[in-house]
Parts: sequence; structure tokens; C-alpha cells
Amino acid sequence: MGSYIPSTKAQQQEMLSQLGLQDFKGLYQDVPASMYLEQGLNIPAGMSELEVRRAVSAMAKENRVFSTVLRGAGAYDHYIPSIVKYIPAKEEFLTAYTPYQAEMSQGILQSIFEYQTMICELTGMDVSNASVYDGATAAAEAAAMCRDRKRTVTLVSAAAHPDTINTIRTYCCGAGCEMRLVPLREGKTDLAALKAMLAADVARFYVQQPNFYGQLEDAEALGRNLVFEKYAWMMQPALPVEFAKVRHVLPDLSPERVARQEETIAVHKGWDEDFARRYPALSGRGRPLYTSEDTPSSTSMETYLRGELSSYSDRTEQLYHDFVAACAAAGRNLTTEAREHQLRLEGWASLDAAEHALQAK
Repeated sequence: MGSYIPSTKAQQQEMLSQLGLQDFKGLYQDVPASMYLEQGLNIPAGMSELEVRRAVSAMAKENRVFSTVLRGAGAYDHYIPSIVKYIPAKEEFLTAYTPYQAEMSQGILQSIFEYQTMICELTGMDVSNASVYDGATAAAEAAAMCRDRKRTVTLVSAAAHPDTINTIRTYCCGAGCEMRLVPLREGKTDLAALKAMLAADVARFYVQQPNFYGQLEDAEALGRNLVFEKYAWMMQPALPVEFAKVRHVLPDLSPERVARQEETIAVHKGWDEDFARRYPALSGRGRPLYTSEDTPSSTSMETYLRGELSSYSDRTEQLYHDFVAACAAAGRNLTTEAREHQLRLEGWASLDAAEHALQAK
């Protein structure tokens, strides 16, 4: 077997002489003699790849395979779609490791660039943030995004991964904010303790699912399901009976909040109507415009937007209301802008070109 040491025996001896040593053992003269390995290790002889595969397969057969694995500490089944193994094999992503880079490969840099480019094209924004490398950092970044001037405290379930807890704690320390741990009850987040800790200065709550101990948290009780709320509100016009069955679990909206939402919806309806007048064929491809047109199988833009706004926090809804008002005052039409970005992604040169093509059919 060849040596991984490129220098020759003569070169090694020359370097040792420069150090005033007779042999390499002299480099370790401060190590106690009892620590030296004077004889070879008592390990079996090497095996071929086939022999190793057989030996490992035999050991693996001793395992009991479960359909669901929730051992905790992050040990659980990960479903990987079959297409994933083909995507990294593309030359754009499969690249050699570059030792001078902190990243794992140039391929990761390429994939992040593609992600940022697509997000910018979808949103029409000039820049997009890149993703983060690990879940703990993502949790800490998400917690930081929820902070505002009056609410700075982060609640974290003690059932979360210790590394995630420590990362969030580090972020909070650097920002001069406080992190409070919600205690456990029988291996899960203590719901009663959480409710008691939801003070006016709390901005966010982090819970892991499944948690560090492999337990499934009662997420419905621990926090609101915003997706459910959104579509539940959308049921009201066309499915009033079904809506009545779930109304009790939806939050109550203040009259001031409802009034602001209706102002936002009115501006959006004006934008939609303007777009429909200028591009009737394109507008006809989308949802109906008005709640009065709702059916059990078709939801209008007005109803969809009302459901979306109703699931926002008070602060988010207020910010979006102000943003829409500012856009309207500046003469912008967000419906037109959004559709234009969408059609450019589909390969159309302009709204007019797409409209003419649809009318010609």
C-alpha cells in the first residue's frame, strides 16, 4: 500500500535533525510512557467491500423496523421525493468541494442563487434573502422577525431541541431581549403554564413538532391554525351552515379591524375592476371578482382576500392596510403588477401580448 506522506525518509530525517531530534518519538517526549502503543492493535484483518457489506447487512437484520419512528432528539423518518437524487446530479449543482469556501460546495451557492432569483421574479422585488443552513438558526431568525418595540420576549417550549433553545437564547442575548422557557408536563409543553406566561410583552412562542422527546405536541391547543382560519372565513358567503359549525373557534375581530379590512378590500376591488376593463380576457381566466358570485365550488377574489386578511395578526393587518393605501395614493395597481410578473415568468413579453393572444383564440 502506498504512503500518504509525500516526503522521503531522508527528508524526514533532515527535518528531525533541524529540530535536534533522533526520531519522531522525540516529538512526543512529554507524553507519559504508559500512553505509548508499543505493540499492534488487536483488531481483525481487513475485509473486502463485499465482506463488509455482508457483515453490516447481517447486523442490520437484527433491527426491528417500525413504520413510524419518533425516538426523539431528531431521530425520525425523513421522506425524500425520488426526484431529489436526480436534481443534485445536474452539473449546475454537483461540483467539487472547494477547500477555501465555508460552504459545502459551489453547488449549494448555485442552488441558493437560483432560489433567490425565482423569489425575486415571483414577488417583483429587487432582492431576496437566502435560506439558512440549519433548523436552529432558522428558528432563531424566525423568532427575531416576530419582535416589535413593545413585545420583545420569546417563549420557547422546554421540549424543543437543546441546540435550538441555545441558539434562540444566543440571538435574544445579542438583541438585548429575554427568552423564557415554557415548562413540561409528561414530556410535552405544559399548556396551562403557556397560557399563564402569555403576558403583554410576549412576541412569539416556539414549539417543536415532534418534540425533542419524540412526543407529538397538541399544536391545535398551543397555537392558532392560520390556514384553517383563512379558509373557514371564506366559507361564510357560500357555505353558511358549515361556517356556523366552526365559527366558535375563530377569533373575534374588532369593529375597527373589520372596517380597516373592508377599506383594503375596496381598494383591491378597484384594482381588479380596472384590470378587468383593460384586460378582459386575462381577467376571465382568474377567480370571479365579487363575493356575490361565490358558489360552494368557486370563491371570488373579494372573499379570498377577506379570509386572508382575517387570519393576519392585528399588526400585520394594520401594516398591509397602510401599504395598500400608500400604493393607491401613488397611483399603483398591485393587481396589474402581480399579473404582469406572473405572465413574464410564463414567457409573455407583456400583458398586452398575452391579452391579444387570448382574444385571438
